[in-house]
Amino acid sequence: VVVLRLPPGPVSYTHLGGAGDWPENSAKAFRESVAAGYYMVETDLSFTKDLVGVMVHDDKLPSVCSKSGSKVHSLTYAQVQKITCNGEPIPTLSETISILKGSSTRLNLEVKAYSGQSTSSKKTYARLATQTLVDAGMSGQATMQTFAWEVMLPIIRSVQPDMEVTALESAPSLARVKLAAAAGVSRYAMNVANGNEFLLDFAKVNGMKVGLWSLFTWSDVLFAVDMG
Repeated sequence: VVVLRLPPGPVSYTHLGGAGDWPENSAKAFRESVAAGYYMVETDLSFTKDLVGVMVHDDKLPSVCSKSGSKVHSLTYAQVQKITCNGEPIPTLSETISILKGSSTRLNLEVKAYSGQSTSSKKTYARLATQTLVDAGMSGQATMQTFAWEVMLPIIRSVQPDMEVTALESAPSLARVKLAAAAGVSRYAMNVANGNEFLLDFAKVNGMKVGLWSLFTWSDVLFAVDMG
């Protein structure tokens, strides 16, 4: 669980759909997160070979999955339907939306890219993800984030101009902050291990909201809260 300071006060959201308590990125986790009243569910979107959006953290399925080691982008949706992870089926983006839509719980959708993926394929992922949210009437209840923001952000905004998009950054720098601001990123979120007060303030000065991720200690959490 990550704690954010948002008006009117601190709120909580579940990471990987609520992996601390339920099978990660599963329909069960999404339903339980909604029932528990979390402000937001963060989950991860990949696409199958036939371009069906499914909720998995990594393109290469981990050991908790019945077909571990398989790469999602090389599997058809029919093949993915036969796989379970932590004993749970892998939900689609549409199924995830159906669980959250109309509830008080928002969706924070991370659009994934895999190693070696082409630029055109990344653009397709961004377009399909955004269009699915728009077509489902979910764009007003969702935000999006990605490490591939340089490629995906323009596509996301071409489909939904007012979508809030977070740029995830492992190695933040002044140059990267400037690039994100020029691109129109809504929030610049950096790994807490590589982030610092100066970079966070610089991002704010450049008109972006800020975020931190991989908070594993209370000092990390306190630093995040102190930085807003």
